[in-house]
Amino acid sequence: MSFDYIQTELTQAPTGVAGHMMLDISDNPYDLRPARDAMLWMTAQEKAKLKPNQKLVPIVGDTHNISSNAFLATMYISALHQIEQDNLLVTGERPYNIVDREKHVAAAFNAELISATSPYAYSLLYDTLWKRNVRTCFNDVAKSNGYVDMQNPEYQRIFETTRPSRFNELSATSQEGMYDRNKFMATYGLERAHQANDMIVQLTGALHIFGGMDGKDVHPYSEGLCLTYADNPLYDEAPPSVVPFVCLNEDESTNHSIIDNAKEHKGAALFIRGFDYSPFSRIGNFEIARKVNLVSLEQISVTKHWEASGGLEGTNIGQPKAFNFYHRDACVECRIAPQC
Repeated sequence: MSFDYIQTELTQAPTGVAGHMMLDISDNPYDLRPARDAMLWMTAQEKAKLKPNQKLVPIVGDTHNISSNAFLATMYISALHQIEQDNLLVTGERPYNIVDREKHVAAAFNAELISATSPYAYSLLYDTLWKRNVRTCFNDVAKSNGYVDMQNPEYQRIFETTRPSRFNELSATSQEGMYDRNKFMATYGLERAHQANDMIVQLTGALHIFGGMDGKDVHPYSEGLCLTYADNPLYDEAPPSVVPFVCLNEDESTNHSIIDNAKEHKGAALFIRGFDYSPFSRIGNFEIARKVNLVSLEQISVTKHWEASGGLEGTNIGQPKAFNFYHRDACVECRIAPQC
């Protein structure tokens, strides 16, 4: 596949760092192919630079309730899997313990869905991973009511001990909580990439990659996923090469803080802007899926779950009818219906 044309679409990112590129898709926000192809092109460029036994970690940072961000991730991974096959591992920012590792993640996806997520877009994403038999795991910390579960055995194993007593309650979105989650995600993901030539695609929120400003919380670059992957002690001899893909949103103050932090990252990076940011797009329903060109999903029926469940337009995750249809269907197909 040739990506020569895509380079004409890219501009220098405002970080001013060589290798940091910007792609604006606002002229046609429902055609995600240029964004997908730019991601594939940059992935191929960085893969060609790898040293023996060095892993490549593309990190896709989204805004969880912008449905086209999830559709873009679906298209990118679907195309990448055709190239990498079993060398590809996809890790998702969901608590690692919400699903038994022997069962497919799609069947337990509702355990962590929140109202700030585009449920149908993410259902399609994980349904695609399942149907294509893509190696997948969740790798975020165990949480309880928005707090990090510091008594969790995997948390204690990775951090060797719990934090000092002043952190009896550690918010998952605080600076300390975000750092713990980033370190956990990187370590847990790298532990599961057992083959020397594995490529890990980390799916996460945009603020996890370089850090940035989130309300009153300041997340420094030094505690973001870029460094927790690249400087992970599991791979001292051949540190992973990280390729960040950041889906910017309509909050320019947040975008500015992310871009400002990214100046410390000297490797390649891609920033994508111009998605449909309307409230309608946040539902992630069939109408948006129909507008988005999902050309890389030739074996996936985009309409399967949404149409059959009977009119999901405007449906909120607080109304269980929509997602429950998908859950039952997934469970029947992967033969774990007793879990429903």
